[in-house]
Amino acid sequence: ARVAPLPAGVDPDDLARREGARGWAGLLAKSVSFVRFWLDHQQAGSPGAGLADQRGWIAHLAPVYRQIPDELTRQQFKQEVAGALRLGAAEVAGLLGARFARQGAVSSRARLTQEVRNKARMQGTQEIEREIIRRLFTDEEFRYTFSILGDAEWFSDPLLGEIYSQLAAGAEQSVLIHDERYAALFAGILSSEPSADDNEQLLIRHKNCFLERRVAELTAEHMSAGGTGDPERERELFHRVQELKAQIRDVRGLDATGG
Repeated sequence: ARVAPLPAGVDPDDLARREGARGWAGLLAKSVSFVRFWLDHQQAGSPGAGLADQRGWIAHLAPVYRQIPDELTRQQFKQEVAGALRLGAAEVAGLLGARFARQGAVSSRARLTQEVRNKARMQGTQEIEREIIRRLFTDEEFRYTFSILGDAEWFSDPLLGEIYSQLAAGAEQSVLIHDERYAALFAGILSSEPSADDNEQLLIRHKNCFLERRVAELTAEHMSAGGTGDPERERELFHRVQELKAQIRDVRGLDATGG
């Protein structure tokens, strides 16, 4: 929507009759967006307005901005505000889209989390973690290796992570196996076919799954930082994501399910 201010005391019909199509076209040529018109009106009425006032005006416009469905129109809206108030584009973007960005970040994070979970299921993360638990209870060498190289944080399954944490804290294996909270789980794990991976391969797979989850989480945070105009945080998160990706290693041989 655009606004074309009329001369005082003149309505559109009078103008059209008095000046014809040329006058009407000239008036439309001087029109401005409703955003610019409203901000110019605010500034004219508050000549001594400071930054706090300007931020207040932007807050009034933010609900309108959040209803805009397409990115191109949102960009134009931000440019209009930044030009009218002579503020930096990043600051205006942050003020206009603060809640919008947070909602988008939540949505993106939820979507990425679901994608990671789906990927985890396809890649056999649960099978990997069940095999980790099986070997912790049946393979003394693996138990020692995992105590040095592994981490409870790697577990995506809270129940399996809880079992490992209790085992690492000194809980008796026989007590855990017969604990009613874990009995059904152990019955399935200890009766399943062992993985074809050697201990090193299994550890690499487990850590890779954890790293991929962290990459997804930090990627969502990176998107959020970009939406709120925080370049320093954006750079920090970008480097952290790259560092994590660099730690993901190739695994030779068969997959964790023996396929």
